[in-house]
Amino acid sequence: MGLYTDPCSKGVYRVLNEAWRNVNHGKDSPVRCDDGFNGEWYRFMGPAGSVMPTQRPATPHICGAESPMWMNGTHPTPADGVVFRQVCNYWYGSPCEREVTIHVKACPAGFYVYKLPAAPFCWLVYCGETVCGRCLGGEVNCNPVSDVCSAGCQDGWKTHVQLCKENGLIKA
Repeated sequence: MGLYTDPCSKGVYRVLNEAWRNVNHGKDSPVRCDDGFNGEWYRFMGPAGSVMPTQRPATPHICGAESPMWMNGTHPTPADGVVFRQVCNYWYGSPCEREVTIHVKACPAGFYVYKLPAAPFCWLVYCGETVCGRCLGGEVNCNPVSDVCSAGCQDGWKTHVQLCKENGLIKA
């Protein structure tokens, strides 16, 4: 039996932090391409966002690509361990033109890692987005796994402090 390396451990996953990966970024010229991936574990961070989107994007020309890739399914909980999910690419009339199977894990530290194979062909890119949620139990740290919003969210999202105040978890 082989030695198991937790993909949540620092140094095991690679960081995807390019701003062009974010769903709020349009198409680049030349377009970006993730056909060089090789089944490594990745974590979305910084300008790229914190998670892979779980809904079809509004347009195909985002994330620096002709055709964005999004996860067709929900994110797991830490108790789920490593799960399989389908990733689709959106191309005009087809929200799921091609499917690729990935692995996803919710890490105890409050982030997700994704084991991503090469895109089926060039001009497809794995997209990221910043997701903010509600306050849970008065927590005020950025934790997409437990759906806690942070002060580092994109414009238009409420910060954890705003949400906690609205929910009566801290005084205004």
